[in-house]
Amino acid sequence: MEKVGYFFNEELFRKLHTALEMPIARILEGTGIPVTTWRNWRRTQDIPLVALLKVCNARQMPIAHFICTGKTGDILVGARHYVKKPGEYTDAVFMNREFGFEITTMQGRSVQALCELIGMSTFTFYKNFRNEEETGDAFGIKAFLGICNKTKTYPMDFLICKNINVPVLKGYTRQHEVNAQMWTVKNRGTMAQYSKMKKELHLEREKVKKLEAEVERLKRALYARRNEGEDWVGKAAEEVTVKG
Repeated sequence: MEKVGYFFNEELFRKLHTALEMPIARILEGTGIPVTTWRNWRRTQDIPLVALLKVCNARQMPIAHFICTGKTGDILVGARHYVKKPGEYTDAVFMNREFGFEITTMQGRSVQALCELIGMSTFTFYKNFRNEEETGDAFGIKAFLGICNKTKTYPMDFLICKNINVPVLKGYTRQHEVNAQMWTVKNRGTMAQYSKMKKELHLEREKVKKLEAEVERLKRALYARRNEGEDWVGKAAEEVTVKG
């Protein structure tokens, strides 16, 4: 029986140079991604979502080609099949904060409950999905699709903001809960607590650095005193020898 869910089109990712009919170096132009880094991702058959979006936007290739729900298509159909015509493509943008709030508040889940479900630490969640800046540079597309499959939520309409064209799977619909507002308040409280703990941790680290610096200073002072003592003993011995 075929598994139901969203999956990463590993075949297309591995043979993208064949599909687009151009070398990897040309595919990565304008993305800031080194060829060696791409090759490492290709070996692991996974890629950070943010990096994949950069490639898709640079080549005007809808990310929907990389999101499959069953059997993958033939990659040898040529670039015309994958690349949009001029003026037809709109850049895809990862909305990390919207994604973070969506899969918690609108699903009626707390952050802790969600993290337990998907096997992620709360620290990783806040780092990737509750920051103002675009994050998740090390968070692979497979992990995102795993979140979508475990929460059974149609993910791509809020994960990527425009021109996704990914089919909606049966049962993968948003579960708007009556108590969503309660979860919103609760999650914001957790977020505030996390920010407070982060600041406190930073202050504690600064204290540790100061203590370490003080310890080093005392060690140097002790070493200097010890050397002065050895010099004094040596001089006293010389005087006794001379008098003798």
